[in-house]
Amino acid sequence: MIEKKIHAVHDRDLEKLLESLHLLNDLRKGKIKCSECECEVSEENLGFLYPYEGKIRVCCDKPACFYNAVEKLSVETPKVEGC
Repeated sequence: MIEKKIHAVHDRDLEKLLESLHLLNDLRKGKIKCSECECEVSEENLGFLYPYEGKIRVCCDKPACFYNAVEKLSVETPKVEGC
């Protein structure tokens, strides 16, 4: 498996990224759910993608879902002193 770090994706490159992750068709068919609130995620309300427990998770654009996902990630990632 090849690991890649992606920090940001421009709108014009999003389709290519989703296709490379094999998410584009499911997203367009309404099969992708927000990892936090379980709402259907579409191209219009896609907030962000993030790795968690070895899988790529999808989050909608609701602020509460964003904060819950970030909190989950901060628990998984050890904090470095001084940061």
